[in-house]
Amino acid sequence: MTRLAAFLLLLLASSACALAQGFDWQYSARVPTPSPIRFVGLEVMTGWTDQSGPLPYIQTGLGFECCRYENGSGIPLAIGVGGEYWISGDVAVTGTLGYRGQGASFTSTGDTLPRVGKEPVITQYELSAQLHYAALTAGAKLRLFETHLTVGLGARFMVSLGSSSTQTERIVQPSDFTFNNGAKEMVLPSSPIDNLKPFLVVPYLQLGYDISVSRGMYLTPTFTLGIPLMSVASSATWHMTELGVGVRLMRAF
Repeated sequence: MTRLAAFLLLLLASSACALAQGFDWQYSARVPTPSPIRFVGLEVMTGWTDQSGPLPYIQTGLGFECCRYENGSGIPLAIGVGGEYWISGDVAVTGTLGYRGQGASFTSTGDTLPRVGKEPVITQYELSAQLHYAALTAGAKLRLFETHLTVGLGARFMVSLGSSSTQTERIVQPSDFTFNNGAKEMVLPSSPIDNLKPFLVVPYLQLGYDISVSRGMYLTPTFTLGIPLMSVASSATWHMTELGVGVRLMRAF
């Protein structure tokens, strides 16, 4: 009877250790070991961003507004080194440090120039940009219902590393009309994103699912909603709402 009670206590202690992070990473039921609580790894993320203005464009030398970019979209790409510290079997604090690139694409109706006895000339403005940031995220995540499903909250702190952009005016119709240089498209001399904010804060909500890869290592696919609080540009209103998908690979240390 005494041996049976000791054996049951041993199994109970082993099960308690196995429940940490929801994984059974025990080498032996007879020799239970503490589950790891510190992890480090890599994280990659992409997705889609809905972007809204208005971003007014004032051409250099003219001094008046040529168009306004109201709605756009873009694809983000982020890579970084991440860490997780489990303060209990169900709760962890998380962080990532890395690079984040953000694409942006806008179109706006241009000029309509009437012509006597002919169809009017219609143009369209197009803005394509790439933004570069150093990004630090900090947050926490919670295991739900004793499963591997997690929900997380946090904030991303981003410092601008610069940007590049191209803005063009393109002739939409008629098909046989060109600018004075014979081209149907011309590059404009300036851009409405020349004055970006040097620092941004983006709160986020994240869902993930931890998948054990091997003892002490797990993979987490994630879905992220980034909520815009600040305008990307200093001289105009420019907000981005992010829907991100990513993957994080963590290893105990």
